[in-house]
Amino acid sequence: MEGLSPLVPDLKSMKCIFVNGARYLGGWIGDTDLLNEWMLEKIQTWNFCLDQMTLAAGSFPQSAYTAVLKSIQQEWTFIQRNIPDIGKYFDTVEEKLANRFIPALFRQDPPSRELTSQPIRYGGLALPKPTGTADALYAASCAATDYLAECILNRSTFHLEDHLKIIKESTRKTKEKNEANYKSTCLLYTSDAADEEDSVD
Repeated sequence: MEGLSPLVPDLKSMKCIFVNGARYLGGWIGDTDLLNEWMLEKIQTWNFCLDQMTLAAGSFPQSAYTAVLKSIQQEWTFIQRNIPDIGKYFDTVEEKLANRFIPALFRQDPPSRELTSQPIRYGGLALPKPTGTADALYAASCAATDYLAECILNRSTFHLEDHLKIIKESTRKTKEKNEANYKSTCLLYTSDAADEEDSVD
């Protein structure tokens, strides 16, 4: 209620719940301090889940891996698509992935984190560093929904065909960019492996 314009009617008599910030449609509206509190709670939950999956990986590595890949990771990527500038919150999540969960899957020293970040088709685990994906995911989401947002803000006529075309084009560009990064990383590791093999020979 603080900071409201005197032109706003007296809202105390209305049976409503007033907040300075809240999650809305997957994003966040309002006070950044409250966003910080909310994000820290989410991070704490994901860290706990990773701890549990690390324990499970000792006996059920495939099940633990699937849970992280298909469920836990999907939760934070969804948030990253909807809220800007939150990569900084994921340091502890990445630490648990790199230093606890992934080593538990291999039961020995795992490959480099850059390699395990790669998609499975490139020899990785499809577990990218969450500290590095936030900005790219948010940018891709904005590009895909730019036309929709413009129609809402300008109160202009919305054409579904145009919206679908923009989604398709933005998705194509994102995939092309990601694929180029995957290939360059893969070539780097394959060339390093070839050099090591030559040195042994």
